[in-house]
Amino acid sequence: MSIHVHDNQDVRQLVVKGSLSTAGEQSLFREAVKGKHRSLEIDFIDARFLPVDIIDTLAALRRQYSRENLKIHTCYRILTSYLRRIHISNSLLQEKKTTSPSLHTNIGIIAMGGSAGSLEKIISVIKRIPLSDITMFIIQHIGEGGNRILDKLLQSHTPYKVLYAAPDVLIQKRTLYIAPPGYHTIVVGDYIYLTQEERVNYSRPSIDVLFESLSIQYGPELMTILFCGYGRDGTTTMKSVKENNSTVIVETPDECEAGEIPENAILGGAYDYIMSCNEISEYISSVLESNEISAEEKLNQFLASIYDTYGYDFRDYQRDTLKRRIGASMANENFDSFDAFKFSVLSKRESFERLFYDFSINTTTFFRNPLSFKMLRDDILPYLASYHHIKIWCAGCSSGEEAYSVSIILKELGLLKKSRIYATDFNTIILENAKNGIFPRDYLNLNENNYIQSGGEKTFSDYFEINKGYVKIEETLKERILFFNHSLVSDGVFNEFQLIICRNVLIYFNKNLQNRVLELFKDSLDMSGFLMLGESENILPGGENDFFNPYNSKNRIYKKSFL
Repeated sequence: MSIHVHDNQDVRQLVVKGSLSTAGEQSLFREAVKGKHRSLEIDFIDARFLPVDIIDTLAALRRQYSRENLKIHTCYRILTSYLRRIHISNSLLQEKKTTSPSLHTNIGIIAMGGSAGSLEKIISVIKRIPLSDITMFIIQHIGEGGNRILDKLLQSHTPYKVLYAAPDVLIQKRTLYIAPPGYHTIVVGDYIYLTQEERVNYSRPSIDVLFESLSIQYGPELMTILFCGYGRDGTTTMKSVKENNSTVIVETPDECEAGEIPENAILGGAYDYIMSCNEISEYISSVLESNEISAEEKLNQFLASIYDTYGYDFRDYQRDTLKRRIGASMANENFDSFDAFKFSVLSKRESFERLFYDFSINTTTFFRNPLSFKMLRDDILPYLASYHHIKIWCAGCSSGEEAYSVSIILKELGLLKKSRIYATDFNTIILENAKNGIFPRDYLNLNENNYIQSGGEKTFSDYFEINKGYVKIEETLKERILFFNHSLVSDGVFNEFQLIICRNVLIYFNKNLQNRVLELFKDSLDMSGFLMLGESENILPGGENDFFNPYNSKNRIYKKSFL
């Protein structure tokens, strides 16, 4: 974490890196915003969430400064949305977006070149390139007397046919050609030629020679990639390669021990993109994806790649829901092309995080479907009162309203101190917001009627500390709730419960995943345990899930079967 303070006369600007999660960091922030300045600007550079103490500090600043003189900027839509909901933001709050490259979809030739330390990078890229009707060229600075073993090495990493370039050979698709040591490799009229002319940039073979000849021949069908190495070879003809409308990609020098080639290329300015090896691989895969592939196959591949890259498994989610969420995310990020969007998500973690947030279903209220909560109050929880300790799991708890609703009922029944609520979700950022227990002020009016219909004994607002733009849940209600990350898709049993509440989550899963989750719930309940689902969810008797019996079908409450 770091806080940089810039004062310009009576205007103070804070640049904050980190989420200010510790007491010491929060103290530093409060100290930095102390005093009265004409204007205060705060930039949160990489925070996805903010703790409750910082929210309170921002609210105090909102009261201290006029709307025009307090500017709060965030770099992530997730935090932007949260701050807007609780009225910390104003019209000046904005998300700073990163730009993503467009896709050049007519690529037929890919040429990769590099020097010292580049071979490992090139292999890491080519082994992830799907088989397609393209031709590849690999050029390395290899000593003229070196053994020709690179073809055997590369062949073990790619389905493409691997050959050393030979003179007067007609270029074939689905083939990878290696520039041989001691010769310049050039291409004219779809034929390969080898020459022993003078070295170029102290090199033979020369990256410049090959790249330029390919760009003259293939123009916009060519993609060239410069990897790490010493010297300038590959950089001096980049301008002419670009003038021929070929794509030029440079490996980011941050990945290189020998970074002269990419650094010189960047200084020259004639390039399209600077990318890491992972980004290069994802970009090529996105470009080469066949236009004939069906939309469903594209989605399947995309979900599989998300799982392989980030470990989150959405493959068994309802497809209609995923398509709507992807469409909304593309609109939010200003993408017209799914392929370009896919590349951005798979190569840039911040882009994935924004989609991940859109995939999370975060629509809930306090005491949603209040008659179900009334049955908890009047029937289920009094039955569980006989237990020495009551354990309740709120699965898929989202922003916390459901867990806090249960906590309120337990308090009114005198059961809170002997209870523990485990509130879980797979979205860490949403969980952090739930821990804050902060909600828009209008929640009091919007949820008051739900509370009354659920049998509430007090006034709903009694359970909140009321601020100008938001309300905070009473601290005693938070003490018995443990928020933590758990995925219903991939994680298993972690405790034994008397009551599991999972409402309006299963409707987003396909039948296979629903069955797996219901089996997880069965294994997580004690012999007399209850399961409460959402109003649109149902367990049909005599089906695959015969380990639950209806207890109250109208309110979607089930009891674990003894069978």
